[in-house]
Amino acid sequence: MFFDSRPDWTTFEDLTEAEAELIRRSVNSNSPESNNEIQPVNGLKLSQQQQLISNASQVLGIPLVLAVQREIKTVEAVESVKNTLILNLVDRKQAELDAAIKQRSDARQQVYLMALQDLADNLQQPIDVVTEMTQDIEAGNEQLEAILQRVKGGK
Repeated sequence: MFFDSRPDWTTFEDLTEAEAELIRRSVNSNSPESNNEIQPVNGLKLSQQQQLISNASQVLGIPLVLAVQREIKTVEAVESVKNTLILNLVDRKQAELDAAIKQRSDARQQVYLMALQDLADNLQQPIDVVTEMTQDIEAGNEQLEAILQRVKGGK
């Protein structure tokens, strides 16, 4: 790939340190985080650097790399929006569930309160069994008094 930048290159060994550094700077200058400036490299003529940068840019497909980077950022943005929508949906479902649980709890609490109120009302009324027993005892007492009166009267 680098060999297409200069026709006289046949191996990486033909690439000088200065040329390699210039190509690195050229690639780095095209990244989104960069200010797009390429600092000149010592040891190469300016015209030689311009030609090398031009050839390297075409060969390395820097525009394609930048387009891919933009597409990756777009996909990341879409994923971020998707995750936000999912979290909002989860929050809404949780709120609905919380409301349903509260409503059920309130209904149960109302049933319990009504049952306690009924119990309290029933406790304030005389119990039929006690009333019946009281009447039986009073009737038994009356019978005993009648017997006692007969016994006293027959003396």
